[in-house]
Amino acid sequence: MIVFYDIYNKLIGKFDELVSKYYDDEDLKKGYVSVLNREGNFEDFSLISLSMVAVTNNFNKYDSLNDMFKDLAKLKIDAKQFGGSILLQVD
Repeated sequence: MIVFYDIYNKLIGKFDELVSKYYDDEDLKKGYVSVLNREGNFEDFSLISLSMVAVTNNFNKYDSLNDMFKDLAKLKIDAKQFGGSILLQVD
């Protein structure tokens, strides 16, 4: 999994590098953008980020794909709580 971990980190780094070009310096420093919503009020939105999750069967024995997908879904929820791009992995 070490090789994949390196690849995932490179993908996240490249993603963040490319995305940052679409924001001005002030927004990058704040970590969010303020835009008018549909009601005409300003609303703050986080900068776009990439959340990646991975599970392996190194230490967990999955009896079904459904069990594996449940773990992936839980990890994805956890990843979104961090803010910013991230890779979470469970072996």
